[in-house]
Amino acid sequence: MLQINTILLKNYMKYFILTILSISTTMCFSQLKFKVVKTKEKDENHQIDSLNNIIKSLKIDTAKYLKENKELKIDLTNSNSTIKTLNTNIKNVNEVFLKSLFTDKYTNNSTYFKTTDLSTTDDRWKIEKWDLLLKSIEKTTINKDTLVIIKKALDFNMNYSKLFEIKTNILSKKYDLFSTSNAISEIEKLPKLDEEWKLNETKIKIKNLLLNYESNSCLLKEYLDKLKEKDQNTVQPTYTKYEKNELFADYKYLVNIIRDMKRDVNSYTIEDLSCDIVKKEEKINNKIETEVKNENTKNKK
Repeated sequence: MLQINTILLKNYMKYFILTILSISTTMCFSQLKFKVVKTKEKDENHQIDSLNNIIKSLKIDTAKYLKENKELKIDLTNSNSTIKTLNTNIKNVNEVFLKSLFTDKYTNNSTYFKTTDLSTTDDRWKIEKWDLLLKSIEKTTINKDTLVIIKKALDFNMNYSKLFEIKTNILSKKYDLFSTSNAISEIEKLPKLDEEWKLNETKIKIKNLLLNYESNSCLLKEYLDKLKEKDQNTVQPTYTKYEKNELFADYKYLVNIIRDMKRDVNSYTIEDLSCDIVKKEEKINNKIETEVKNENTKNKK
């Protein structure tokens, strides 16, 4: 029993230190672009002062604790009271500061999940901080409604980060069978989102873009190969038309190919849009021709 308590307390301390120090330094002191609503300014200042005092005390206690208990070798005689104190302090931090942020972003913002979509800039660092906050509140709350919202928010954030990664790393690069297939598999493993959420619509769209990436690349190759042989002064409007075409517009890589060729026709080479579908069709045609020849040869005999 003594050994089990030691392990539990060690794990608890690791979680506690990570949660409190990360949240306090990154969210409170660095501010991390979280905006506290300026209502009842006097009460809010008092709350923040209280929070800062708690964090200051916790940091001092934690430093002292680690110094006196190297490798977290803890005297278990006061373990129960220590855990109780830590629970109380974490709960106080959550209720005083973190819960208010959670309430403003999720509970009191009924349109957040329905309207929020992928940003045009990489803000996944914000998602990481919100996940830290959500998981901290999840550890100390017993309110069922709050837990439901936390679950939704964590699922939303996981989808958001993965979809942004795929959009950036796959759709902005040349088609590759392995990476595209892997991205589709990753999307299918993501938690389900409510059908009415904007991000769910984007999720479906990105999956379809991946499924059609090869065929759309081949189609663009066919178009550009034909344009390359024409008078470039007369086909400039056609390039612009292709840039906006729904078959190509959401693939950053394809759009860049079109724009490069529009500026300089010689910038485009056959390797820029290598097409496996064309190669497959050529193999099939060659096979058919071979079979026809063999059949003709047999008939002559």
